[in-house]
Amino acid sequence: MELARALHRKKWLVGVACTCGPAARRIRREGFSVFPVEFCRESLNPWAVFRSLSQIRKAVCEFRPDLLAAVALRPILLVPLMRTGPTPATVNLLNGLGSLASGAHLPLWLRPASWWLRSLLGFAISRANCWTVTQNEADYQEARHLAGKASARVLKILGTGISFPLRPLVARPAHGRTRFLFVGRLLRDKGILELLEAFVRISKRHPDTFLEVIGTIDPANPASLTLRELKAWEDIPKVSWLGHRKDVPERMKAADCVVIPSYREGLPRVLLEAAAAARPVIVSDIPGCRELVDPEKTGLIVAPRNVSELATAMEQIHLQPAFRKRLALGLFRKVKKKCSIAHIGKAYENLFRRALGARHSRE
Repeated sequence: MELARALHRKKWLVGVACTCGPAARRIRREGFSVFPVEFCRESLNPWAVFRSLSQIRKAVCEFRPDLLAAVALRPILLVPLMRTGPTPATVNLLNGLGSLASGAHLPLWLRPASWWLRSLLGFAISRANCWTVTQNEADYQEARHLAGKASARVLKILGTGISFPLRPLVARPAHGRTRFLFVGRLLRDKGILELLEAFVRISKRHPDTFLEVIGTIDPANPASLTLRELKAWEDIPKVSWLGHRKDVPERMKAADCVVIPSYREGLPRVLLEAAAAARPVIVSDIPGCRELVDPEKTGLIVAPRNVSELATAMEQIHLQPAFRKRLALGLFRKVKKKCSIAHIGKAYENLFRRALGARHSRE
């Protein structure tokens, strides 16, 4: 949305093809054209894929774009299958390879599909007049490998931009209490189970620590917690399960630290939001997080899946209020410089104009 607004301010005409629902209504209220497409993530059924493809084709025929931005893996794989006459210039926004790259929690029957999807991705991003944007160094190198001779059209841009206040609003300690916050889908590879175990450890030693969890299970994802697993953790003292929330920025401002213990990310939006809110972070030592978090300067970094390291970092944040303030200010300054919408929006506009120029020269 931040990127769409930035382009709109520069007089670009923006249309969005997405699933129907509250998000689509919000996009329409912003003044953008909305085209309904059923992206059925929980199904590889050929009929579901064909239906999505037909709806994308219809949206392209109605909107007649000069440039098509395919966001996330499924649209990136579907767009090359369209047959709509002259193909628009295409920019793929590959916001992370997820389980496709990490192999985390993929059932045995899906592992051959992972290889097959990699091959399709290589085909999709190596087409003529097609550009691909990745969000971290590891995904950048992987995409260049998959693109082969088209590797020069693979770029790295840190996210899609976020708005920053003029000055950081740094949290003040609330009578020695420390409130940790997790925001994300309740997936195993988001590190939620390790976070809960680490919190149980430190809360026994420090009764004035609290944890808020914002997010829901995702049945379409093989790494999702089940309802039974979730219920087994619901009675942990001082853990607040908040489910889906629309007031995440407000909850973030009320927190003292944001924890991102994931196994794999593109560039976590939550990390950018924490920076904009001037909150310190504890992150896993993974691609995406390493792009912005410098140990002991802009956050704390722990090994993924390591409960002991995570608990130690959380305890350090709790015991050292001045230290966490310094981390928050360092993160705010670094991310504002690299990922503000003013900087990122300009990078995307330059890329879009480059892609359009290449298309017109071919015509």
